[in-house]
Amino acid sequence: MNKQVAAVDEKLAAMVEADEEMKRLCTMPSVGAASKPLWEWASRIEAKRGRKVAAVALARKTAGILFAMLRDKAPAAFLDDGVDDGEAQSRA
Repeated sequence: MNKQVAAVDEKLAAMVEADEEMKRLCTMPSVGAASKPLWEWASRIEAKRGRKVAAVALARKTAGILFAMLRDKAPAAFLDDGVDDGEAQSRA
C-alpha cells in the first residue's frame, strides 16, 4: 500500500510541476495553521446558524478563493491577513 501511495504522490507531483495553474491551486491552505482563519470564521457561522449552514458557507468561500486565484493568477498569500467575512464592508 505504501508503495502505491508513493507512486501516486510522484505522479501527482509531476502533474503539478508541469502546470502553472495546478501549482497556484496547491498554495490554497486546506489543513494546518494556514487554514485557521477559515475555520474560525466557519465556527462563528456555526454558532449563529448551525453546522450545515457553516459547512456550505465554508465550501462556498473556499470555491470563491480558488476562483479568484485562477482569475488573478495569484497564490493564496492574501489569506495571511485573515478572512474577510464582509464585516469590513458593512462598517464602512
